[in-house]
Amino acid sequence: MKTLAHLEKVLVQSPTDALLQAWNDLLAQIEAQKAPSIKNDLVVAAAQGVPRPPQVSSDEIWYAALDFTVRFEGKVPFMYNDFGNSNNVTYGIGVMPGVKGAELHRDGAFFYQQGNRAQRATPQTMDDDYDAVSKIVRKPYSLWLSLAKAHLKKVVTTQADLDFNKKILGDCFEFVTQMRLTDEGIGLTMARKLASKAKDSFGNATAAKRLQEFSKYPAQAQIACVAFWYGCVAPAAPKMCKALSVWDFDEASFQCWWSGLSPYKQLALRVLLYNAARIYERCHVKRNGEWVYDPLSPTARKLPEYQKDGTISVEPWLPWTEGEWDADTNKYVETPHTSPPPDLLEPRLKDKNPDKENPPRAFKYQNDFIQ
Repeated sequence: MKTLAHLEKVLVQSPTDALLQAWNDLLAQIEAQKAPSIKNDLVVAAAQGVPRPPQVSSDEIWYAALDFTVRFEGKVPFMYNDFGNSNNVTYGIGVMPGVKGAELHRDGAFFYQQGNRAQRATPQTMDDDYDAVSKIVRKPYSLWLSLAKAHLKKVVTTQADLDFNKKILGDCFEFVTQMRLTDEGIGLTMARKLASKAKDSFGNATAAKRLQEFSKYPAQAQIACVAFWYGCVAPAAPKMCKALSVWDFDEASFQCWWSGLSPYKQLALRVLLYNAARIYERCHVKRNGEWVYDPLSPTARKLPEYQKDGTISVEPWLPWTEGEWDADTNKYVETPHTSPPPDLLEPRLKDKNPDKENPPRAFKYQNDFIQ
């Protein structure tokens, strides 16, 4: 396959006819790259091969956290770089190997030559792709070749036109890399990272003390926490951990955020924690005049947890009621709603220190859960 350097040489030798030939060669190089097709079911199935952290109470909950992460995180089957330095080379679902070395070469077992799945990556080809992307600063069109192609000049009549197109493609991670990550590789590298993040979270003394009852939490709370830690480990979210330590899942849902979290994932995490709060409320039974949490009691009105068909058991929303004190009438007024609470749809990403001055609203659900 002709390289961009080769095109430069040809242009110097034959500036008159070479321009069209160089553009045609470049088009052929673009067409030779097939768009990757990622199958979520294969990614999740491979991820399940990584053992769950011991604090997660069941394999089903661990599998649900893996499935959640696959659904709400981007999947990139080649190396890319968000910030233009080697420490941020990334692939799969946010996996960052750091410097070139053992971790990068170990994961090379899941990479293959673009266009030839039988040709597996070698330490050298992994290093080559690493070097190719390590100095590129990501731009809006840099990740996928389809985005870069949309920015190309369709008609090339001058050397400047060709140089412009070469610059666009030279900044495209999919175009400059040759190795591709398999679906199984995406799942396994993600699950290893998720397990490592959970280990880091429980390994912190302060967080571990606050999360010592983690395995007793409702399934949705465990799923939300493990999935959240993929980007922000527990020690970095002390207010969320403090809320979890007293089983205040409503407050934990408001503290469950970090600046790099997508609004869609944040909404899903918050809804899981809200649902955990409803489960916790409904699973109390009265014993000796006191309400005691006992999710296994036959008299506790239990709620459905994470659905095995892959959907999160929190949509659609059932009617809920917003309550507030009316100072004019000196009465507590409840307003029924049929759409999701606005605080969930508009996460308070900029509110870094909630919430004594601006406490979150309390929500009461007429049916106590979302199915």
